Amino acid sequence: MRRGRGDVVTVLLANGADANLAVSGDGSPLIAAARRGDMDIFDQLITAGADPELGIGGDGNPLIAAAQRGETAMVTALLDRGAAVDGYIYGDETPLINAAQSGHLDVAELLVAAGADLSLTVRASQYDSETAQGEEVYRSPLSEARRLNRGDMVRWLEARGAQHRPPAD
Repeated sequence: MRRGRGDVVTVLLANGADANLAVSGDGSPLIAAARRGDMDIFDQLITAGADPELGIGGDGNPLIAAAQRGETAMVTALLDRGAAVDGYIYGDETPLINAAQSGHLDVAELLVAAGADLSLTVRASQYDSETAQGEEVYRSPLSEARRLNRGDMVRWLEARGAQHRPPAD
């Protein structure tokens, strides 16, 4: 899957391979197809029953993977097949947060047009290399665009009223 070998995917699926088999650290076949932007393999997997909502902590879900890589055609295809626009996977956040982190304005526009919450703030884990410990943080599209110095994304989000809203203590 990672190499885009549609011919091998065809043979595997024809011989009973599970289109939803997922392995932590590797994700699922559909996550890999989304990350690559490979529409041919995506279509094969969907036809074979792959779940566009299947998420794996640390690997996200197909829409998160496509948003992170800026794969606009894949984002559109996943949304058309019912992928949750605000789907949250702990450790991988949401599609819009990932688009903001990567600076993909075109993907952010697609997600917001499909109803993504500009201010959705979710719990995440952040590793501190200085202390070698993890801590709980709250991330939003705006906080991540600011943290990663994505100026165009920050301006775009702010112009649309996005806010960072962690829960009150």
